[in-house]
Amino acid sequence: MAKQCNQCKGFGKMKCPRCDATGKIQKKICYYCQGYRYVTCTLCRGKKEIAD
Repeated sequence: MAKQCNQCKGFGKMKCPRCDATGKIQKKICYYCQGYRYVTCTLCRGKKEIAD
């Protein structure tokens, strides 16, 4: 049985760890999230649930 992902709270995305969800690093667009501020959750890989 699957349960909601604790890391993304079932959203499937998480704040970008590189730019701390600002979208920029030193006034340049963040290379990791491309300026979107969120990335696919690394724990559930965007599936919103994890195996129990």
